[in-house]
Amino acid sequence: MGFRVYPALGVDTPEGQQFVAVYGRDGVLEGIVLGDTLGQMRTGAIGGVAMKYMARRDARVLAVIGTGRQAETQLEAAVQVRPFEEIRVYSRHAEKRMAFVCRMSKRLGRDIVDSDRVERCVRGADVVICATNSRTPVFDPTMLASGVHIHTVGPKWVGAHEIPRETVQAATLLVTDSIAQMTSYPESHISTVSMTSVIELGELLSTQPRVEPDRYGISVLFSVGLAGTEVLLAREVLRRVRSEATECNEWKG
Repeated sequence: MGFRVYPALGVDTPEGQQFVAVYGRDGVLEGIVLGDTLGQMRTGAIGGVAMKYMARRDARVLAVIGTGRQAETQLEAAVQVRPFEEIRVYSRHAEKRMAFVCRMSKRLGRDIVDSDRVERCVRGADVVICATNSRTPVFDPTMLASGVHIHTVGPKWVGAHEIPRETVQAATLLVTDSIAQMTSYPESHISTVSMTSVIELGELLSTQPRVEPDRYGISVLFSVGLAGTEVLLAREVLRRVRSEATECNEWKG
């Protein structure tokens, strides 16, 4: 059990605004997690699960557009589910891009290509992750390879979207982690421009036998974060902290 809230008074902490409380079955408080990192980890993990079942098994080239915390967690999850041979990163800001490449290369122990143009990043990629705050498309649809899987974390509304309308219209598979959450926003979702119906990730995962990704069609994940799942992640984080603390105390003893 547990809950996630943001402070109503707009009071911030150095870690961020998110507050997650976890309770045991007996109602006793197990722990509290402050800050936005948990939500970013949660979104990244959901993206990784989606990629595992939506991207082609032979996907070898990953393109990441964006260099913020969401881009970090999406990249961390992506390399866990596909053995990418090449990882490319693009951002309009050269300094942020170079810092991201340096930081993530060390963290993952992988070479990452610093792409100075979006076309060099996207063209030929099997998977494209967009994690920006751009309200206009960050790439041209003509850059996309056949059978590409696209993951959009940033704006995804009819009037503001980081991926092109044409890409959504051409997609053969549209998925979101929560349709209820996706349709609860005041702005119309960009998926409404397509004739293809959006399905939930849970429905895709429960389909038997498992549908293999289309080698030629475009698939898109509209990530909305699936609010509330931070509680599950927080419980696991707290469990690991307690486990490590116990092992440390036993070693000292």
